[in-house]
Amino acid sequence: MLVVAGWVAPGSMAFLVLAEALMIAAAVLLGLVIERITALQSSALGATVPVAHLTQA
Repeated sequence: MLVVAGWVAPGSMAFLVLAEALMIAAAVLLGLVIERITALQSSALGATVPVAHLTQA
């Protein structure tokens, strides 16, 4: 893919490398966000929260 892009338009090679680097960075960031959400959910499931009675007359 990179060889073909470099052959068709030499300037597009830098664009492809930049786009690939940005996609890798986005994937790493998404992984960190998912890990953080999972940790928050895990700690929330372990906590007990007192629930008020719904029928207070």
